[in-house]
Amino acid sequence: MTNIPTELLRTFVAVVDLRGFTKAAQALGCTQPAVSAQIKRLQNLLGSELLDKTAPGVIPTDRGRAIAECARRLLAINDQIIDLAAIRGATTPLRIGVPGDFGAALLPAALADFRRHFPHQAFQVRCDVSERLLRDLQQSEIDLAVIFLQPAPPIEAYERWAESVVWVRGPAAIHDPAGPVPLVAQGEECVLTRLSIEALDRAGREWEMVFTGPSSTSVAGAVAAGLGISAMVERLVSPELTVWRDAALPALPDIPCGIYLRESHDRGLLDELAEALAKAIRPRPASAPHEPLADRQAG
Repeated sequence: MTNIPTELLRTFVAVVDLRGFTKAAQALGCTQPAVSAQIKRLQNLLGSELLDKTAPGVIPTDRGRAIAECARRLLAINDQIIDLAAIRGATTPLRIGVPGDFGAALLPAALADFRRHFPHQAFQVRCDVSERLLRDLQQSEIDLAVIFLQPAPPIEAYERWAESVVWVRGPAAIHDPAGPVPLVAQGEECVLTRLSIEALDRAGREWEMVFTGPSSTSVAGAVAAGLGISAMVERLVSPELTVWRDAALPALPDIPCGIYLRESHDRGLLDELAEALAKAIRPRPASAPHEPLADRQAG
């Protein structure tokens, strides 16, 4: 019995579908002579001319057209078998830790891009404050973490940048410059909460915590309702809030932000994931506009 190598059929289908040897070679990642050699080998195995030499361009013969249709079905079954085997051999889930600000809107797009290259890789994602993420990373309880802390962690980062922090208020906010600053924030473990309190204390400004929320979504809602003001990463300010640039309040420092990887002998997959996250999360160049992100949970 004659067995037809599937790579010959895949090449033939590519030539027919793309109507050319050069385009097929580019799609298959090989040279045009290699494509020609595989088509010749396939024709020799089948004992038939598959391409019409008398027609202009690359046109299959009637037999070639029928064989191409059968080849597509055979290749689909071949690929299905490969996928089934890959599912059974799926790798251990990658454990990812991110502040919710980044995880809510930016992380899914990054993971989708990564999964196009590693279709059967599983993930476990946890949103938490940066201090706990750093601790778990150092204890090898997570494999990759996006962390923003002031100061930056004293460990090597795969990618590092700075995020601008600003004061924000709601459209109906009423602020008494002579009274305590009404703060809306998350708990004390949130780096933005600490930055705002430290900045006010250094400036000698009185403040009172009027609302403490479990997430940045709740904080944004309280600020939008006019309960008080808050400190937020500038490019993550939701559309219903206003960056208060002319506020008589002390300036807030930038926050170092980075992507950190667990120490591992097998860094190939983690590096691939880190690059996908970096492309989605790191700020765009100043010339590239960006849209505010909403519905987030802070870190």
